[in-house]
Amino acid sequence: MSNLIFDFDGTIANSFEVVEKIFYELTGHEPVTDKRLIAHLRRQPLLKAAKEMRISPAQMPRLLIKGRALMQHRMSQVKAFPGIPPVIRELHNQGNRLFIISSNSQSNVEAFLKEHDLLDCFDRVYGGVGLFNKARVLKRVMKRNKIKAEESFYIGDEVRDINAAKRAGVRIVSVAWGYNDVDALKEEKPFSAAMNPAGLLRIFENK
Repeated sequence: MSNLIFDFDGTIANSFEVVEKIFYELTGHEPVTDKRLIAHLRRQPLLKAAKEMRISPAQMPRLLIKGRALMQHRMSQVKAFPGIPPVIRELHNQGNRLFIISSNSQSNVEAFLKEHDLLDCFDRVYGGVGLFNKARVLKRVMKRNKIKAEESFYIGDEVRDINAAKRAGVRIVSVAWGYNDVDALKEEKPFSAAMNPAGLLRIFENK
């Protein structure tokens, strides 16, 4: 049995298009349509991508708070990545303890999980996490739930997830279907990388 701590947006929930629309609404930016630019941004860490979009670090907390509120009314538009719900159910049935930490609000995440009949699979959902304090939250989750770092994995889709897991002393499994390009993720040397949801089952079977 392992403790599996999941990121939410980009890992479980395919929320990119909804988040993108909210971002343009809040900032007034023209939508990016150049596929080469989109691919370039997906290779960048969040802060660097934000800088290229002319968003300062000081603006990001306000955008995050307003974005959560707007997302509340659009969760019905957010779909699960294909193949993720049965994989989560199977990991739960195998006896693993599952958690979520997310910068999205707890209520938004729980509404999504209820919609997809997954809420009972998770011991606890930790929402409202800041964009850059996931390492601290990972440590807090382990302490509160009396779980050991060496028995835990963090599953996420971004370079900052890899950095947070390493700072918290947790093995990181990166997923290839989220925000950051898989090659950019592999450059940061995660413990493992899943190319599709079924790959998570193989990774944790062979851990």
